[in-house]
Amino acid sequence: FTYAEGDSVHWRVINLGGSPHPMHLHGFYYRMEAKGRLNADTVLARPPLLVTERLSAGETMRISWKAERA
Repeated sequence: FTYAEGDSVHWRVINLGGSPHPMHLHGFYYRMEAKGRLNADTVLARPPLLVTERLSAGETMRISWKAERA
């Protein structure tokens, strides 16, 4: 993926592996807006600002972050 500095980025992250995995952006904070399973996410009323979130197999999360640097 390529983003310009300052872009707002929105992803839905899916752990399709068979085991839990710590999901992170290597040096960027992100806001986790929702978490769920493959078929549905639950929107979080107070989205936390995170560096890493552990997703179990089949779990998902919707995140937003800002491309602050190259």
